[in-house]
Amino acid sequence: MAWQSTTLAAPVTKDDVTIAVASGTGFPAIGVSGTKNFRVRIDSEWMLADGQPFDKVIKVKRRGDQGTFTQQHDANASVVFSGSPFDIIALAPASLTNPPIWDPTLKTIGGDLVITSDMIAAMGENTSFLLHKLTPAAITLAKPTFAQDGLVVSFSSAAPVAHVITSTGNFATGTAAPGSTATFGAFTGAGLSLVAAGGLWNARGAAGVTIA
Repeated sequence: MAWQSTTLAAPVTKDDVTIAVASGTGFPAIGVSGTKNFRVRIDSEWMLADGQPFDKVIKVKRRGDQGTFTQQHDANASVVFSGSPFDIIALAPASLTNPPIWDPTLKTIGGDLVITSDMIAAMGENTSFLLHKLTPAAITLAKPTFAQDGLVVSFSSAAPVAHVITSTGNFATGTAAPGSTATFGAFTGAGLSLVAAGGLWNARGAAGVTIA
């Protein structure tokens, strides 16, 4: 059985043990549980699922599987899964987890979002955001503190829509005045990488994104 994918039909909290998906195809038949363990990955978190008690509702028996941490997941996040024990993703050299612990934390944004100073402080590690909203997302990004120097956040569009990230006066681009808005081109793969430095977000890479 090959790896398959669907998306979340609703947000998932850190404690949820049932998840709503857009399609139940490939999971155990409706009403069947306990006969087979399914490996499931949402963002950076692995889970172990064992049934589909209701149509498009998956039962999870273990969150934070394979050494990963439980986390919240937004609607429209990609759900990658396989029911075969032979479908194992090889570990990177010297890593005990997949994804490796040195990889950025992966999070999905499925709607508009305000990323507050407290949310930035709670990240603790480099974070990669996937923009899965199917209409333009309005995202507000707070100013980083000096204590967060070196923190890297990146945003990548998974849909051909023109998302906008606003961080008023906080985007340093190598010009005299910092920018305030980052507007994504309306195509899949547009992306922006930012690193906190000196209380600003230094734009270290942009593909199809205009900062003004």
